[in-house]
Amino acid sequence: MKPKLTLYLVTILALGLLLSPSPSAQHNDQADKQSGTRSERQSTAAMGPEEFLKHAMMGNMAEIQLGELASERASSSQVKQFGQHMVEAHRKANEEVQSLAKQKGIKAPQKLDAKHQQTYDRLSKLQGAEFDRAYMVLMVQDHREDVEAFEYQAKNSRDKDVRRLASTQTPELRQHLQMATDARQQVGGRAE
Repeated sequence: MKPKLTLYLVTILALGLLLSPSPSAQHNDQADKQSGTRSERQSTAAMGPEEFLKHAMMGNMAEIQLGELASERASSSQVKQFGQHMVEAHRKANEEVQSLAKQKGIKAPQKLDAKHQQTYDRLSKLQGAEFDRAYMVLMVQDHREDVEAFEYQAKNSRDKDVRRLASTQTPELRQHLQMATDARQQVGGRAE
């Protein structure tokens, strides 16, 4: 009986070692969570039409609220102007996305999801130059991901209306990315 128990315990231990992540994998997991992995961005880009529209509405809502925050808390006039531009541009973009979503029976979110609320809360505790840097680094990263997702949907969505919407909004998102990159360089935010 003891050899069977020993064999059983050795098997369980071996399985545990095989299934547990290595220290380097754990380190990579930490880095990926902080920066957003390429595969995570690719999965965001490759969403289905309904998921994409929900994602776009949530992103627009976050951009509007963060832009309003930038108008209040930024010390750089370029960052304040960028924030104001984000409010106006993403309100307009969101009207288009919500209109299409409504046609397809998809409800618009009423409040920020946990991820976006956490970002808003973190930035709302910052002021001045510290806010400027953190906000602009976020805007570069966010608009990079948006451009990727919208370009993918413009080419690959199985829904022609989503393809059309994504194609019409992609050029402005590219412009936002360039504006964010320029402002980030001015305020000294680290490159992503």
